[in-house]
Amino acid sequence: MILDRLSQEVWERKYRWKDEKSLEDNIKRVARESAKVEETDEKQREWEEKFYDLMKDAKFLPGGRILAGIGTSMHQTLFNCFTLPVIEDSIEGIFESVKLNAIIHSLGGGTGANFSTIRPEGTEVKTKGGTASGPVSFMTVFDAETKTITTGNARKGANMGILNVDHPDIEKFITAKHTPGVLTQFNISVGVTDEFISAVMDDKDWELKFDKRIYRVVKARDLWNLIIKSAYDYAEPGVINLSTINRLNNLYYIENIQATNPCGEQPLPPAGCCLLGSFNLTQFVLDPFTENARFDFESLKKFVPIAVRLLDNIIEISKYPLPIYEEEEKNKRRMGIGIMGLGSTLAMLGLKYSSPEGRRQAELIMKTIRDSAYMASSILAKEKGTFKYFDREKYLAGEFIKRLPEEIREIIRENGIHNSHLISIAPTGTLSVVANNVSSGIEPIFSLSYKRRVKVTSDSIYGDQFEEYEVMDYAYRLYRELKGDGPIPSYFETAYDIRPEDHLEMLKVVSYYVDSSVSKTINVPRDYPIDSFFNLFLDAMRSEVKGLTVYREGSREGILIRETEEKPVKRGKPERPYKLRGTTYKVKTPKASYYITLNEIEEGGKRRPFEIFINTKDSSSIPWITALARLMSAVFVREEDPSFLIDQLRTIVDPNGGYWRDGKRIPSVLSDIANVLEEYLIELGKIEKRESQPRLLICPECGQQTYVLEESCGRCLSCGYSQCS
Repeated sequence: MILDRLSQEVWERKYRWKDEKSLEDNIKRVARESAKVEETDEKQREWEEKFYDLMKDAKFLPGGRILAGIGTSMHQTLFNCFTLPVIEDSIEGIFESVKLNAIIHSLGGGTGANFSTIRPEGTEVKTKGGTASGPVSFMTVFDAETKTITTGNARKGANMGILNVDHPDIEKFITAKHTPGVLTQFNISVGVTDEFISAVMDDKDWELKFDKRIYRVVKARDLWNLIIKSAYDYAEPGVINLSTINRLNNLYYIENIQATNPCGEQPLPPAGCCLLGSFNLTQFVLDPFTENARFDFESLKKFVPIAVRLLDNIIEISKYPLPIYEEEEKNKRRMGIGIMGLGSTLAMLGLKYSSPEGRRQAELIMKTIRDSAYMASSILAKEKGTFKYFDREKYLAGEFIKRLPEEIREIIRENGIHNSHLISIAPTGTLSVVANNVSSGIEPIFSLSYKRRVKVTSDSIYGDQFEEYEVMDYAYRLYRELKGDGPIPSYFETAYDIRPEDHLEMLKVVSYYVDSSVSKTINVPRDYPIDSFFNLFLDAMRSEVKGLTVYREGSREGILIRETEEKPVKRGKPERPYKLRGTTYKVKTPKASYYITLNEIEEGGKRRPFEIFINTKDSSSIPWITALARLMSAVFVREEDPSFLIDQLRTIVDPNGGYWRDGKRIPSVLSDIANVLEEYLIELGKIEKRESQPRLLICPECGQQTYVLEESCGRCLSCGYSQCS
């Protein structure tokens, strides 16, 4: 496979080892090293060839830790993520967990932990005097550790923090990340249960308790509303349903799962590990963009058993943070085979991601992978034995195993099975870029194309020099090569073209065939009603979706930017004419009405804003609205395009909760002013109305404005950065 420019750059920065010149060299290293587990020279040669054939042309790529670390001298794990052992509720126990967290991060892994074992804030500590500071306080210690630990290839650590919905500090946990700079190295999720969801539905009381003591009783629906409001305004917390996770766990008879890895695709027991790899579905499409376009299921069936053996061999090779992790993994042999490129693949087949036909295609693909993997692991058990904790009757009685076709269950009954879990759909942010920019995981295509800006020279006298080039989604580029320019077919749907409800339907369909979990973010537009947001979460938790992350456009304060990277043109301050034409808008809030007057001038036959005045009878608001109006007016007279103010104002959330109007929730008066400014600039023709254009964020690694939130994690379209891949 010949990589495009971006893919080659990302591969070289993330995965290249020493003299390797191409992804193919990298794949050969993985195939060679993973085959060394085989018992004889002949078998090693046989499986090295099969492993290479599996990964050639990026048909299948193992997790990033495997690509980067296998067969190198780097001291790192080949597992992407881990969960911590149960955190002991003592200073010694907590800091032992912090130490272990640091060890895992130094090896290149991410971590997940449930902090519900830590006593609530204000609880008396009898043995040492004083009072407890609570789980959120201690999470900041884990956060500080994560900021300081970087692996040899500059991979930063990632964490998932979970608190159960009945913990007395749950409200503080839900709102913890409302303060800028707090828990920046954490994704956070609330651990809910079926019992809690029923209490929400029935509007019942809910007990907040710790160690059998009831601290407070609240309304379940009030607590749920707080979760939803926070997710709506701040994109966190997510939610995971611990009842669903444990009910559908293949090892329900020996495990109680309370945590997941950082992006949620692997619910894991204490001291659990996740070993990942993903099929690139675009490489299984025959005759794309034609009436004869079809998916090559037979080829996929052929390669799944090879992927199972490849990852199973990695279990024997990898370094582990502590012996308890090695024992846990080798006794259960958990792995997670997933997919990437689903959005690109559906477009190549002429199917809309949002359509029933698109979901049916995804369902057939996932069923094929699931059935082939379970069949392969059962056959492998005949050769290498079952995993240690395999209990034939209990395993076959598992809710997920009952979904398998009867013929596969009979083979498991006869042979046993070598691996306890086999399927997981993980984020493939960086891997999907390396695979020539296919869509990530089960997500739709995020953007058909975008401009990437790269610094080519740095000069202290003449300044930095940049080069811009276009990056296209794999399927879109292929379409242009085959069909040329012209109208874009309707099946090229992107993330914000798709209704949130259709995102969720795809998640439900795919989740049915996944024994671990699925990492996915549901993207919703800025003006999505909060009532619908409420129902979206409730619908997910009442189904068999194990976890949910939703990103409403504009809900991450301070990081939204415009689609264009061009800097506004600065200009000198012109003289104010004696008379200006203007428009006045009335914004009514529960507290007061605000009158916003925007005056304009005409330059070169074009209208542009010149100044803004904001008036109100609310005397307490006058100082700040006066300051705001003067600052905005200063921007108007000096900047050709002041539309960046819209994003800056819109992301500000009133700590008192905002207000409602016309069935929509307004986060703050400043957000309302942003709406007025947008309407005005559209009327002037300064900006176009963009119904479904995604807003790109600033990447925390490369600084480019090409970061998107998807797969419960986020990834950069320019450098491939992702916390989880």
